[in-house]
Amino acid sequence: MASLLLAASAPCLGSPAPAVDFGYEYYPVTGATTDEINASIQVQTPIVAGGRKYGAVTRNDFWTNYARVDSPSGGCEVRNVRVKLRTRIILPSLQPGRRSAAVQAEWGRYIRALHEHEMMHAKNGARTAQTVISRLFRFKSDLSCSEMGPMLDAAVNQLISNISVWDMRFDSETQHGATHGAVLRGGIR
Repeated sequence: MASLLLAASAPCLGSPAPAVDFGYEYYPVTGATTDEINASIQVQTPIVAGGRKYGAVTRNDFWTNYARVDSPSGGCEVRNVRVKLRTRIILPSLQPGRRSAAVQAEWGRYIRALHEHEMMHAKNGARTAQTVISRLFRFKSDLSCSEMGPMLDAAVNQLISNISVWDMRFDSETQHGATHGAVLRGGIR
């Protein structure tokens, strides 16, 4: 019931903003040609999911805290809502070295496209954090806090887990960014 109420409640104007800790992490890659750089990415990447290696990833971690307070009318109110989002985009960093202008241009194109793709995942995390905080802010129920608490917690967890569904669909539709150009083209020397 609370999950339905929370899902159906509109974001509240004037709700507090989530605390966001956004940053980048890099792993080194080398190579003089795009084939060598691609090989280096496959060796150096710390990102493995489902037995497959990826060149980049965005990690969105959420923390939520709120108080459930019995209201004088017998219902329950949510107060002191806090949502924290920690987002880290992990990308390859091409180390200095001698490369042709064509390789440098291809690397620049690739890393911009890869960054743009990963930023979509980061923005999804930010939207999710804002949705959670705005839906909890001033939330009230006719149920007692002991009845509403578990349902509200489950609804919040569901909102947060929905990010994975969106991210998986986005990666499937874009072939992990390939349709956005996030593929380092081979054969460039």
